[in-house]
Amino acid sequence: MSTSTENNLECTELNSDDFRQIKLPDGKIIGPELGFTRLMVLLADSNSSYRAAALIAISELRGSKVGNIVIARLNDCATVVRMVACQQVSALNLRTAVPILYDCLNDRQPLVVCAAACTLLDFGDSCGYESVVKAVLKKGAHQMDALKSLNRFMEEKFPVNEKGLKAAIKMLSEPQRPGFFSIH
Repeated sequence: MSTSTENNLECTELNSDDFRQIKLPDGKIIGPELGFTRLMVLLADSNSSYRAAALIAISELRGSKVGNIVIARLNDCATVVRMVACQQVSALNLRTAVPILYDCLNDRQPLVVCAAACTLLDFGDSCGYESVVKAVLKKGAHQMDALKSLNRFMEEKFPVNEKGLKAAIKMLSEPQRPGFFSIH
């Protein structure tokens, strides 16, 4: 794993599973067993890793308020929380969040853009393709994650390594973008 750190967790190759083993100072793992009230307190914590873990745990509770809580986190100040919120929107099939996911395609953080694009793709909407392409082409630590997202849209799958990234960039730089998987 590489690159930018946001609080206690690195922001590369992140997915919901990365937050399932985060422990509190008292040694307890953040999970649904902490209960709704304690998880809500953790959602307000300054530590973004705690907020992301609490969001996943709350999603697993599947209560009537869960959808609104998850959707609200699409606007969190932390990249990792917004990214996890996108993933949880997909996991919970919260289609009411689609308008906010469209907004997330313009997020300043490529990890959030890619998570939103993949969630929209899960809902049958491929409009995030161009945003993922931009994320792949924009140099930075996020490019491997963007490449994984690109693979979700493509018939041809690129290896998620430097060679695959170079091949994807070459293909995406050509005037025609062959291999795009159209859902329509």
